[in-house]
Parts: sequence; structure tokens; C-alpha cells
Amino acid sequence: MALLLLLLYLRVYVVGTLLWLDKLLPATSLALHKLGMKMQVTRTGRHREMSGPT
Repeated sequence: MALLLLLLYLRVYVVGTLLWLDKLLPATSLALHKLGMKMQVTRTGRHREMSGPT
């Protein structure tokens, strides 16, 4: 039970920190978002290669 509360607190803390950083550093946030999108595209591309034509 205590572990669940700790995890919930950590999640709220992380989200709060991210939102604060988002306000503080919009440029960094944008760069991170672009990087995330790039990684997502790479991941989907790799997935497509793996599934591939049969």
C-alpha cells in the first residue's frame, strides 16, 4: 500500500516537474518532443521491417 502511494507521489512529482520545465524551458521541451517523435518514427519503421511482407 505504501509502495503504491509512493509510486503515485513520484508520478505526480515527475509530471509537476515536467510541466514546470515546460514553462521554464519551452525550447528544450520542443527539442525533446521532436527527439521523441523521431525515436517513435524509428521504432515504427523498425517494427514495419520486422513484420515485413510475407
